[in-house]
Amino acid sequence: MLRFFATLLAFIILLPFLGLSIYTTPSELWHALTNPDVLDALKNSFLGATYATLFAAIFAIPLGYALARDVLKPRKLWLTLLNIPAMVPHSVGGVVILLTFSPKYSPIGKFFADHGFYITGTMLGVVLAMWIVSVPYFINAAYDAFKSVPHGLEKAAMSMGASPLMAFWTITLPLGLRGLITGAIQTWARAVSEFGAVVMVSYYPKTAPVMVYELFNNFGLKKSIPVAVITMTMSAVIFITIRLWGGKDA
Repeated sequence: MLRFFATLLAFIILLPFLGLSIYTTPSELWHALTNPDVLDALKNSFLGATYATLFAAIFAIPLGYALARDVLKPRKLWLTLLNIPAMVPHSVGGVVILLTFSPKYSPIGKFFADHGFYITGTMLGVVLAMWIVSVPYFINAAYDAFKSVPHGLEKAAMSMGASPLMAFWTITLPLGLRGLITGAIQTWARAVSEFGAVVMVSYYPKTAPVMVYELFNNFGLKKSIPVAVITMTMSAVIFITIRLWGGKDA
């Protein structure tokens, strides 16, 4: 019975996506796939999500470890605060990013602009918007991964002369690696699909979700479907490949 309901639920979730391809033709897909603007949007989405994931790892791994080992207290408060970007509407996140990093509204943004770093209308803005909304997924995954590694193993290694850093690199990180891979996959998937914060911060250069919205808004549903199908297919292929590479439990 449980398998039946699980299969039914999976069918209900996936059916609209699987059925999307019947509303377009191979010629329309080929025309979209050979359109330089579409290719640029896909490249911006996938590269931006990759950069955002790498950037997220720099913050999430030490934060997840500190939370798992109770270095940051109170832990529940920190976890709540760090998850705010994932809880608020992402268009609100876009507004926050603009108020914080736009040279028009913020001294921080003006400082960066004076040194050649512009958030609005740049790939840097795309990556920043993707990172803001997706980094909580990596933090939570890192916290769970390191929490599952018994602290006693680290203490045993340090009692035998290993430094805390050596114990982390040789014991904690390898044992928590599968959880970190899961977090990276979740972060990448969330980043590549981001629309609200990206369109607020950096409409140009366009990402694939922004292009789908623009085609729908300007030309209707029919014109947006080929790009939506290509984006969905490429994202699914990359996502499945990463999961298989990361292992069956990732």
